Amino acid sequence: MNKKGFTIVELLIAISVFSMAIMLVTAVVLGIARQYQKASYTVQLNDASRNIHEMLAKDSNYGDSSPVRGTGGNKTWVCSNGVMYAWPNTVDGAIGNGLFRYEPTPTETCDATSASASTAAIAITDGVNLLPKNGFVANFSIDDSIGGGVSQILTNFRVGTADMFTESDNPAGSNCLPTLKGGDFCAVVQYNSVVRPHI
Repeated sequence: MNKKGFTIVELLIAISVFSMAIMLVTAVVLGIARQYQKASYTVQLNDASRNIHEMLAKDSNYGDSSPVRGTGGNKTWVCSNGVMYAWPNTVDGAIGNGLFRYEPTPTETCDATSASASTAAIAITDGVNLLPKNGFVANFSIDDSIGGGVSQILTNFRVGTADMFTESDNPAGSNCLPTLKGGDFCAVVQYNSVVRPHI
């Protein structure tokens, strides 16, 4: 009687091929998931950036002065028509998370002078954070050189921890790592807008 079946070698080859196919499919699915995660972080940061610029435009358009920027005590702030936007500075690899919107009381100072540093500290504690989790300000500049009361606002907002950037000791000035190297929870968005007081 002649029995036919698979040899052990044939079974091992079949199992190896099947295992490799499973690993390949898993790698593809993980890659797609990481790209999706990165895209969702970028969308969140993009939405936040757009909303911040819209708020700044509204604050400025209905005011009688251009926005001003001040810094001091490891904090930076922008005052626009009595509304403060404040954030802790990112120094080297120590990220200062958040951008906080705060409406100072009549007794609190909101201008470009160092007298506003105490108001900025209150804003960071009590204000509303406008950035997503792990979001921070890499750049927030105001250019008044256009003239006619017009100001150009340039921002660079980021999401991520220091180890997600190509230079972990300079997350504010470097790029996100590729997704396969840990940059899937990292995003960088730059925005610019022009505002002008109308009153």
